[in-house]
Amino acid sequence: MNTYYRESSAAPTSVTARSLAPDLARGCMLLLIAVAHAPAFAADWNAGPAALVAAAKFLKSLLADNQARDMFVFLFGYGLGQLAHRQLARGGDWISTRKLLRRRAWWLIVIGFANTVLLVPIDVIAVYGLTLLLLAPLVRARDAVLWRTALVTLVPATLLMAWQSVTAQAGPVTMAAYMEPTYAAHLVANIPSWPVEAALSTIMVVPGMLVGVWAARRRILDEPERHGRLLAWVTVAGIGLSVAGRLPAALLAAGAWTPPSAGVAWAVAIAHDLTGWAGAVGLAAAIGLAATKARGGRLTAALAALGQRSLTFYLFQAVVWVVLFYPFTLGLSDDVSFAATFAVAAGVWLLSILLAELMRLAGHRGPAEVLLRRLSYGRPELSRRRIDRGPARQDSVEKALPRGGSGGEWRTHAQGETMTIGADLVEPPGTGNRCGLGMEQFHHPRPVCLGDRRRPCPTPQRRRLMAGLTGRVLELGAGDGVKLACYPPAVDEVVLVDPDPFLRAAAKAVAADVPVAVRVLDGDLARLPVPDASCDAVVCSLTLCHAPDARATLAEVRRVLRPGGELRFYEHQRSGIPPVALAQSLLTPLWARVFGGCRLARDVVAELGRTGFAVESVDRFAFRHVGHVLGVARPA
Repeated sequence: MNTYYRESSAAPTSVTARSLAPDLARGCMLLLIAVAHAPAFAADWNAGPAALVAAAKFLKSLLADNQARDMFVFLFGYGLGQLAHRQLARGGDWISTRKLLRRRAWWLIVIGFANTVLLVPIDVIAVYGLTLLLLAPLVRARDAVLWRTALVTLVPATLLMAWQSVTAQAGPVTMAAYMEPTYAAHLVANIPSWPVEAALSTIMVVPGMLVGVWAARRRILDEPERHGRLLAWVTVAGIGLSVAGRLPAALLAAGAWTPPSAGVAWAVAIAHDLTGWAGAVGLAAAIGLAATKARGGRLTAALAALGQRSLTFYLFQAVVWVVLFYPFTLGLSDDVSFAATFAVAAGVWLLSILLAELMRLAGHRGPAEVLLRRLSYGRPELSRRRIDRGPARQDSVEKALPRGGSGGEWRTHAQGETMTIGADLVEPPGTGNRCGLGMEQFHHPRPVCLGDRRRPCPTPQRRRLMAGLTGRVLELGAGDGVKLACYPPAVDEVVLVDPDPFLRAAAKAVAADVPVAVRVLDGDLARLPVPDASCDAVVCSLTLCHAPDARATLAEVRRVLRPGGELRFYEHQRSGIPPVALAQSLLTPLWARVFGGCRLARDVVAELGRTGFAVESVDRFAFRHVGHVLGVARPA
């Protein structure tokens, strides 16, 4: 008679029951992830000897970009397949297994959200949780369904990754552009990007996850000796395809050549990201082959120990990035070159191996793994409570997992009013370097927690926005006033217009410390308190997407500009890629409600054309997956 569980499924697998190859693969994977992530925290990607920078960019593109994540995804799917098979092999039915998977998914989402907010906004854990939550039924689907779903989702997944690659070719947007001066501001600033990233990234992980589930059914990495020929073929074909398909993009990243057209740039990006899947699986297969001959060594044991604690040390990497690079810690972002981040990545990985080995010798599991298991399985006594203690039958596994093997182990891997977030955020506006946080202070693009108001101009993009301006400038939307530091000395006066008294007070506090003359006015974006033809330039920084009536605002901009005047804009922009545009549209109602009316999916460039502006230049960026444009327009 089959055994099944009330409330919770079978208890987790012991460390001794784990297979070597998947853990070795996870340990190696963490090096690629460190190489992919560490350079993102360097402020200047071109600092240092040109040849060394080019070589570092070449290697990052060839080995890590959109390949480290793919390997992580494949191994995540492999672990799901093992988990489901083990549960059913022990007599649990599919209902209890599905509940376990969904509990695990919810807790992965929570852990990923905490990682994004508390540490760094580079996270895949929540993405895995969301994907598992949506696709848990596929864990027991027939092989044909797995492969059809993987192939169908491979197209939008590759196109989304290619879109990121193409937009990044205009110049990298590093995490340094988003670093806040205080940890409190860091916490608040990380929240807005999380739902967009998680939603858009979900489709990118589906193909690899499903292939991993399929591979786990055949125990390909659990029994590498039995699958040696297949592993050898996948190693050669996967790594060969990866090198051939990713080489043009790597040369492009290194500055060795330039694509002759936009079509070629897209083709290069698609080839790079599509063959990244092949390379990820090929690397996993190569490690599987190596595992057949690497048993018993001290280094092997240490690397496997790291793989067994991959979630813990993925989070450990995030802690290191915060400690090393952020302004409120060591602040090394401006001091470490792009090439030097490779040494940082390698050092973090080696330190992780040492710590994991010490934990193994002391008999300690990874704390993140222990937490996730307890949250997923519940208390051990509940996990062992059975309705029927009869022996489990293998045929129940065969029915639920049509192509699985026997046995199996789990592979895991209002102004005046404030909302206080911690005791250090209760001071009223204008006192010291802190701020109260009420809903009125949630000013686009991120909540305005002033932090250090004397910090320098925040991002390269905003420095470009103000570069070369002269005469009298009107800026719509004061924000926190920090952009005032970006205005060049040739500007005679900056007039700030904002309807929010909190933000006007913040801007006035900053204005006392900048070299240009500043006036701060109360005004409506659709009825500006400025005379006709009185401004040499108008600056809109994440304001047009926030304006209730963009056409009325742009009509006012035309009215106040002098002949020959220009509009400088830096705004959200509706994506030209249908899946991304759809996600922006779906998110806009919630986004607008939380962030002061921002229309995330507004086509700002099209609005400029419809209101009689000629767009002279426009650059598109993909900041954390949300499209932005930076450009210049003049009345036609």
